[in-house]
Amino acid sequence: MTIGEKDFTFGKDFLIEQVKKFHLPVVSSNVYEKGTRKLLFEDHKIVTVRGKRLGIFALTEPFHFKFLATQEVDVTDPIPIAQKMIKKLVNDKVDYIIVLSDLGILRETKLASQVEGIDIIIGGHSEDVLQQPRMIKNTLIVQAGYQGHYIGNLTVFSEVQKKIYNHELVALDTHFEPGTPFMRKLVSDFKEKLEKHETVPEKTQKNGKVPQGYETSSYCVQCHTKQTEVWKNSHHSTAFLSLYVRNQHFNNECISCHTVGFHKEGGFTDVRKAVVKNDGTFLDLSQLADTMILETQELNQDLKKLLKKNIAQFKEAIKATQEKDKKSLYEGQIFALQKIEETKSLKGSMLSFYENPEIYNFLRKLYIKELDKTKLAKNYWGVQCENCHGGRAGHPFEKGDFSKKVGTKACATCHNKENSPRFNLEEFHRVQGIHKSGKFAFICAEGKP
Repeated sequence: MTIGEKDFTFGKDFLIEQVKKFHLPVVSSNVYEKGTRKLLFEDHKIVTVRGKRLGIFALTEPFHFKFLATQEVDVTDPIPIAQKMIKKLVNDKVDYIIVLSDLGILRETKLASQVEGIDIIIGGHSEDVLQQPRMIKNTLIVQAGYQGHYIGNLTVFSEVQKKIYNHELVALDTHFEPGTPFMRKLVSDFKEKLEKHETVPEKTQKNGKVPQGYETSSYCVQCHTKQTEVWKNSHHSTAFLSLYVRNQHFNNECISCHTVGFHKEGGFTDVRKAVVKNDGTFLDLSQLADTMILETQELNQDLKKLLKKNIAQFKEAIKATQEKDKKSLYEGQIFALQKIEETKSLKGSMLSFYENPEIYNFLRKLYIKELDKTKLAKNYWGVQCENCHGGRAGHPFEKGDFSKKVGTKACATCHNKENSPRFNLEEFHRVQGIHKSGKFAFICAEGKP
């Protein structure tokens, strides 16, 4: 196995301690002690399987480490390291050369195209689910998603002058036996705790009153048309996209600030059921976000032009600056834009909407257009009316303690230093302009609908 930047969350010493404690077979060929040329772990292993010698080394992407809170290691360019390791393993007369990678699919593709001699790249970091391996020149690239949803099974057959591969990606679902009694109890206990945590009663009696549920924007638009149009033009309406590009749309810690009613009475608990169509079926926003940028299986032509334009601009910006932080930022955005080009997907691209406002606005328009085409009963995604005004189930027919005017404290619930380091109330709270009294943070629209 190998390492990535997330393995350093609790620091280098903690990682090394865990590797030693559990005798983990970690290989890492380009991660060094800070300021030295001392490798953190072994740079390669040679194992024999059915008479064949497998030479294994591992590569990590340097750019991923630039955003860690503490810089405790040096990570070098993987290309020259790969060339050095291949030369060493060839001299050791191995039959196969295998790379364990935390580079991500784009860098793995680049590695395979630029470096000769790699038989197999077992990839990671970008969390791609490759149903079929990619063959780049003579190098096979495989990935199996993330969080243990799949396991890859690769069988290799050797013939004279030829290597044949048989690959299968297996979903680890309920068809599999749950393991030993000990493991079954662990899983059972965990699911029981999870179920208790995620079960929120739709409505419960409190002091003889029924708490308000959530109607979502799909209901509000029926009367509040003017306010809804203002909301659609705000970043709040497309809050799903900012999580999707970071592959965090299933992260409970993030979801609560990008939806309405999450884990609240009368709200929702299952992200897979957060968007309900009129016919009672559920809409997968992940699928919508990817299909909206395609035209007959190819990227939208206007989006393709914007991607190329921004890549060129970032390359020029890199040449024009001497600041390392800015160069790293621009390099990261080039990587993100190229990933969208390569994968034809926004998922996990790490595209910064701050650095790519023209692309963001283009994506937002596509997103709203696609949602408007779909008849929805409820859509909990997006920061909506009820985030600030409270759940309004039954409104206007049911009486309730509803707040019409919302103060700036409502913004600070999610827009804090940890979640929104760039957030500035004076700059961000203008939607239809600041109310003349200066008291209210988000003016949807003046007057009645």
